[in-house]
Amino acid sequence: MNFDKLPEDTPYLGDRPPWCRRGVVWAVVVIAAAGVATWLGWRSIGGGRERSAAQTVRMEKAFARVDEIARELEDDALTTAGRVRLLEEGVAVLNELVRSDPGLVQADNARLEAWRGRLAGLQAAGLQAAARAAEERALQARAAGDAAGELAAWREAWEAQSSINGSGAGAEFRNLPNEVRLRQEIEKLGLRTLAREAEQAAQAGKLAAEAGHREEALAHYERALDLLKRADREQPRLAAKKQAERIRLGAEVAALRAAGLQARLEENLQRARQAAGEGRSEEAGSLLAAAMEQQRALNKDHAGTRFASAERLDQLEVERQTLRAAGVLQQVAELDRRAAEHLRRREVFQAQQLVRQALTAWEETRQREPRARGVDEELGARLAYLQLRADGLARVQDWIYDALRPMPADRTRALLASGVSQDLFSQMMNSNPSRQTAPDRPVDSVTHDEAVEFCRRLGWMLGRRVRLLDAAEAAASPPAGGVEWLHENEGDLDSAPVWRPGEGVRRAPRNVRDRAHHMRVVVEVDLAEPAR
Repeated sequence: MNFDKLPEDTPYLGDRPPWCRRGVVWAVVVIAAAGVATWLGWRSIGGGRERSAAQTVRMEKAFARVDEIARELEDDALTTAGRVRLLEEGVAVLNELVRSDPGLVQADNARLEAWRGRLAGLQAAGLQAAARAAEERALQARAAGDAAGELAAWREAWEAQSSINGSGAGAEFRNLPNEVRLRQEIEKLGLRTLAREAEQAAQAGKLAAEAGHREEALAHYERALDLLKRADREQPRLAAKKQAERIRLGAEVAALRAAGLQARLEENLQRARQAAGEGRSEEAGSLLAAAMEQQRALNKDHAGTRFASAERLDQLEVERQTLRAAGVLQQVAELDRRAAEHLRRREVFQAQQLVRQALTAWEETRQREPRARGVDEELGARLAYLQLRADGLARVQDWIYDALRPMPADRTRALLASGVSQDLFSQMMNSNPSRQTAPDRPVDSVTHDEAVEFCRRLGWMLGRRVRLLDAAEAAASPPAGGVEWLHENEGDLDSAPVWRPGEGVRRAPRNVRDRAHHMRVVVEVDLAEPAR
């Protein structure tokens, strides 16, 4: 059997002509050459895409530089800095080639990744050394007390380690715990700096306060407090350590603010009193209102200080009411003076008009400003009494003037010769203490206090001073009978002088009711002169 025999449908070259056999060989050669040319063209002109001649030249130069860099990197005598420089250049060139055409062959991509890794390792080693050196400088600066230098060195060390951790360096260089530690050193140093500045500001505030410079002290204490609050925000977990200091500084700030507010209050109060004394009531009222608002602020915002005082606010309210009432009360006093002049001249109608006007103003002011100081309560009582007795004023005046007789020793005084009748006493006092009642009989059983009150009321109606007889007047004009109460400028609270027939001046309990006790009155008026 002939195993060398080919199938009948398979062509046999040996049977072909020579020129045919040569054509087959050339075809194979052409195909191989085309493949090589294709590979070379793909690498050199970017994967077979259409490129300009200039672009092709540039890319070929770039590939040539990459090959040159690769050869230079094999030099063992190359320094680290030189190696880093070459790797940076090579990576940059390959990156540019990748951007120009991502279709680079696998060998070029692998070279790019390898160079990136080598470059990251070299850079990481340099940064690691720089971080260690910076940390050494930070410790040296701390020992020297150079806070600014220490902070700058810690920041440099942290930035170097952070750069390593964020790069493509190997695991032997990356150290996240060290980055955290360096960051904590920066934060702790910042807190120490803030604490030191806060302490210095607090000390400056203390010195300013001791020197009496309140505003300067307040500024220093506020800065110290702000620095501590800033430290709390930056490191909340350490806030508790400075709580006592914050409380103390807060108290100092509150005290100084309160002192400033109190000083402004006192200034407004002084100006208000000055304005009131000069008759500028409206300005004084505004200043007092401002002082009251400042006291309310002290009571609300600075309740723990010595300036907070509900009693002081109450006093300011009393002063404010007093100021507001003062002008009206002066007008009332003037109306009362004019009414008394009319009563002295026995011009009852004119006096009644003035009394009514004065009483209305007095009552309105008393109701509106119930806590005003310096209100003349006797003035109010006099006006109210005269208004109540307005209808009987003329009758009482006529009766009194008809019954008056000049005193023998002093014609500027007149004696109610007939004594005080029960009818007159009842009209004036709305009561009659007499044991033996009869309108025309002299009042008896009257106490010394009732006799003094009668004189006061009668004086209101006459517009003149009315009093009991003194001892000399009683001796010059002795009573017809019985015991008579006498006038006394000052005496004890339990007894008062009396005139007893045949005994002269004696003393008796002020409030005793004895049917033998009577009274006569003296009016300070010269009956010989016309009423004025």
